[in-house]
Amino acid sequence: MRRLLIYIFFFLPVLGFSSQWADITCLSVLQNGDVTVSWSVVTDDCSSFASYEIYTSATYAGTYTLIQSISNKAIDTYTHTGANSNLNSNYYFIKTTSACDNFNSDTLNTIFLEVTNPGNSSAQLDWNSLDTFPSTNQTVDYYIFRNINSSGYNLVDSVNSNTFSYNEEIHTCGEFISYKIGLNSISGCISFSNNDSSEFTDEKGPEPVFIDTVSVFLSSGKTILSWSKSPSPDVEGYWIYMETDPSVTFWQEIDTVYGADNTTYINNNSSASGHSEFYKVAPFDSCQNRGIISEYHGTIYAFPYFDDCLASVRLEWSHYKGWTDSIAQYKVYCKVDNNPEIFLGAVSGNVRQYIHSDIVGNSIYCYYVRAFNSSGTETSTSNLTCISPPTSSNPSILNADYATVDSYNSVKLSFTIDAESEIKFLKLLRSENIDGPYEQIAKLNKTSTNLSYIDYVDIMKDVYFYKTVANNKCDIDIKESNVANNIVLNVKNTSNLKHELSWNKYEKWAGDVSYYNIYRIIDDGTAVFIYQQFYGIYTFIDDLSEFDLEGLSGKFCYYVEAVEGDFNPYGIKGVSRSNIACAEQFPRVFIANAFTPNYDGINDVIIPYVLFASPLDYIFTIYNRWGEVIFSTNKPSVGWDGNNTVNGKKCSVGTYVYHIKFTSAENQTVEQSGNITLYNP
Repeated sequence: MRRLLIYIFFFLPVLGFSSQWADITCLSVLQNGDVTVSWSVVTDDCSSFASYEIYTSATYAGTYTLIQSISNKAIDTYTHTGANSNLNSNYYFIKTTSACDNFNSDTLNTIFLEVTNPGNSSAQLDWNSLDTFPSTNQTVDYYIFRNINSSGYNLVDSVNSNTFSYNEEIHTCGEFISYKIGLNSISGCISFSNNDSSEFTDEKGPEPVFIDTVSVFLSSGKTILSWSKSPSPDVEGYWIYMETDPSVTFWQEIDTVYGADNTTYINNNSSASGHSEFYKVAPFDSCQNRGIISEYHGTIYAFPYFDDCLASVRLEWSHYKGWTDSIAQYKVYCKVDNNPEIFLGAVSGNVRQYIHSDIVGNSIYCYYVRAFNSSGTETSTSNLTCISPPTSSNPSILNADYATVDSYNSVKLSFTIDAESEIKFLKLLRSENIDGPYEQIAKLNKTSTNLSYIDYVDIMKDVYFYKTVANNKCDIDIKESNVANNIVLNVKNTSNLKHELSWNKYEKWAGDVSYYNIYRIIDDGTAVFIYQQFYGIYTFIDDLSEFDLEGLSGKFCYYVEAVEGDFNPYGIKGVSRSNIACAEQFPRVFIANAFTPNYDGINDVIIPYVLFASPLDYIFTIYNRWGEVIFSTNKPSVGWDGNNTVNGKKCSVGTYVYHIKFTSAENQTVEQSGNITLYNP
């Protein structure tokens, strides 16, 4: 029911319900202090309208003076001249006289605005409510209008009708600013306050900025810096400061960047190719107020020199200064002569040097360093610095050719080194994990460009990783080869005539692994290639079910062979062979339980079908019911035809006992006995 009452209240004027008295709708103060009073006209005067009488007083409880009587009920406004409401607030009500009765409206007072300058670069506005007793549930907002140097009033903001103060930050320089307050009426008129003004000067500097990064142009050596835009609305530009020593007290202002949105600067007079430069930035506003100067950021200065002992270029650099988060890493780049730029590597953020080996003498090497912050949002590039090192005696080639299992079940290693290098010896290192730790197991003297070594280890179950390190005349390790490891193959026998092969990955040829060749050896015979497995797959299933297995002892051995791809930079193509792993099939005997030796060509002879048995000690024997031997053979291809080979007679119908004995591929004696029924239809 409450919702229905509100609905009717708001729409009564719209539907044109009659009113017997006038209600003040607006009190608007004019620039000279006069007040325009607006009201709603009477629509029901009980057939006789007398007058609207307008009363005013300087105080709510004071004496009210009749200032005008209006007998035309259609008039709805009156301007009170000489009200002086630009000096204080005045109170008004309207008395309506008609045949209906005498009615007094609610008392309203003009909005009196006071503008003060608190001296903190802001304007303070305070005013009173239009209603003498303001309602706490009013929904109409107060609107704030501003006029700068008589340029005209503009709406700048609004506040809730229960709010009677407002503070605005000032961004002008010694200018008069006038304000007035407006309040809309539901009838359509506006109640304006008096105009009040004061002189204001912005004495507060803009919000500070933060330098994002400082970098050096590789081509010109000039410094470029960028920073965040100041959020203050009156920023005119930015002052740039630079020093080569960040510990100085007073920084030199070197330039000005105009425009709040211009947040980059290039120092055309930079000398960042010769030393680090440090920069600060401060915003300034239209009143030349300077904001807080930013923290400094410094360029990275990189410089190389040739290390004779290392026969390498040692590149060092100064740390990047300025980021609030830590430096995640430095990346090092190099350009040799007129060749394309290459990425050399990355170091952690607390490292300030990089050693570049594999140097070719009499070439020009140019380097630069790029820093990355830990959040991944900013980078900084150093100067470009160049050096022409002398000819190096370091190895230009040091390759681990292969680690392969040889015929003696040991790991054979091969390494290639270039002929021109001058080294003291090669350290041969081994580990059970590709990532180490590695231990030295031998020293290899450089007697030729191809060096080999045999390591006697358990090749059936353990994987070992090998590499060499070249040691120079200064007893410094100067170059490391790639890693090589042996391949361990395992074979699992299944009950369905399948062998499951699995092996470990071969690491790490410079040309990577191209494929794996798989070989099979049957009964200690010759190895036969059976399959080429793709790189990245380290399993294979050998299905023997379709294989002719007759006459085999059941011993199946395998090995795999890793073959290097064609992308080795030294033109080397390595091959690594695994251990030989075997699986032996258990024997299987198949024999019928009856036969009919009547020479009709069908089931005349009974022959055992034996898989994976040695033919050397095979024996098949038939006994009669008295335990007498009536047939025996040591040839797997010979069967019993129903005759007694002892007396040469044909055996009678009945049940006989067979016995089979042979040796398996695992050198185990296998015996099997059973009954055979002889029918002679």
